[in-house]
Amino acid sequence: MLVSSMSDELLQCFDEHGNPTETHLRSEVKQSPPRWWYGVVRVFLVNSAGQLMCSKRAESVSANPGTWQIYFGGHVGASESFSDVAARELEEEAGLKLSTDELSFVVKGTKPEKLVHFQNFVARFDGEPSDLHFVDNEVSEARWMDIGECLQDLREHPETWSSACTVTDLESLQNWFANKKS
Repeated sequence: MLVSSMSDELLQCFDEHGNPTETHLRSEVKQSPPRWWYGVVRVFLVNSAGQLMCSKRAESVSANPGTWQIYFGGHVGASESFSDVAARELEEEAGLKLSTDELSFVVKGTKPEKLVHFQNFVARFDGEPSDLHFVDNEVSEARWMDIGECLQDLREHPETWSSACTVTDLESLQNWFANKKS
């Protein structure tokens, strides 16, 4: 990925239908009001018991410090595919190296008010939280949680969860699991 600086990467932009167009610096894309559609990826780590890896964001991060999140993810960089970003972010954020073939697609969609295209993936991981390596210092703690438990806690205590974690995300993950079992 081309990078102008550590915090101002070159992002792939899209038209409203999700077709790649030009690239712009992250600082330009993230201005308000939004002017360009961009892409984000979320990767849910799940184990064979049907639990979800949840991680607590460090107090030192700028967005949602000290809150829990249900995925690893990031922005689609210049000329990257969504699945390539999913694999890259999982390695960068959790130290878990998987190929794109080891990722399962869950759902894609848009957030038109923010000009965002998103794609969610699942990666199977049957290790312990201590097996992950949070080298970017964005995570202070990690634990396995039942998806239903996450959903209930998100509904009852939304202030303890990252604003990017949604009931819709967890419901789509529950549906994905239900379809895998049938």
